[in-house]
Amino acid sequence: MENHDLPSEPAQEWLLQSFGELVRTRGHQHLFGAQMILASPDHFPDPWTPTTEGARLMIQRAMGYAGLEGPLSVSQFSEKRASLEDAWGESRSVQHQGTAAWYAGYDDDHGYLFGVEAHGLAEPTLLVGTLCHEVAHAYRDHASLGDSDRDLEERLTDLTTVYLGFGVLTANASYDYRSQVTRDSILGGSSWTFQSRGYLKPEEMTFLLAAWAMARGEAPATVRRHLGRTQADCFTQAWGALSRRVGLLAELGLPPEVATARTRQLRTRAAKAAGLRRLAAAGLALVGAALTGWLGLRGHWILAGGCALLAGPLAWAQVRAARQLDRSFLAEDHIDLSNVLREVGLAQRSDASASRRK
Repeated sequence: MENHDLPSEPAQEWLLQSFGELVRTRGHQHLFGAQMILASPDHFPDPWTPTTEGARLMIQRAMGYAGLEGPLSVSQFSEKRASLEDAWGESRSVQHQGTAAWYAGYDDDHGYLFGVEAHGLAEPTLLVGTLCHEVAHAYRDHASLGDSDRDLEERLTDLTTVYLGFGVLTANASYDYRSQVTRDSILGGSSWTFQSRGYLKPEEMTFLLAAWAMARGEAPATVRRHLGRTQADCFTQAWGALSRRVGLLAELGLPPEVATARTRQLRTRAAKAAGLRRLAAAGLALVGAALTGWLGLRGHWILAGGCALLAGPLAWAQVRAARQLDRSFLAEDHIDLSNVLREVGLAQRSDASASRRK
């Protein structure tokens, strides 16, 4: 059965291959050294104003995190939003992949040239993700990474935001759903707003974000708690899928010695988590048995039965979670971690030797 919280298999391959190429081209140092940038005063301390000056200060901060320096100029433009209203008073607004902001290159007189859509200035938590995408355009332009295929370049720019540390912001900006109940009429009504920004789908952005976190040795909870509900669900699925992928860190372009250290770190963390899960399962089983017996001795058979029915599944859920952790992060005992990064190369040489013997 297809899991819609994960990208398709071809998409997964393209995402990891493209991310690995970027890491090998630009180096893993920024991947490890970059902060996880959040929409918080810690990372954007400048007082926000819904003006081009407010956007300029936000872009300037993001450029600093990307390692870019120089003057910049921001202009404003307007774009209408599509809105629908039905006979029952339900209003629905849908903003598709329009132009929320743009980057137009570097000019000797004005520096880096950016534009921001007027409506976006009212939603700074979403705008920051959009502007980080445009800063990634400037980064790719500065590093001569651009591709002549515009659609491909936009997808690669989304991917680059994750490399630069903007992944939480751009993943959250890739999908935003809001609903509310209104009392504007006798019947009342409801409204919902759906905004889709960016060129990679939410499940693709969170898949990359999970790979980025693994490469850095981040605990999944440190990333997941900053994501929207939809993105967090996708991130959890991506983390599980990637944790069972042999040779992942090689695909992400990490040097062998770095990949080995990261893999050990991830496996150690998974083993500790599995141990805690088993301890919780044992505790639930013991408490459940004790409480069931105590209630039974006092003649509360219905409560005793309910306690047994509740404790059993809870304990089993912890055991299942522990088993999943056991199977994650290359946990197969026969794999020598020092050779993980060379696994593909060794297999290719073996195939070549076999062909020569034939």
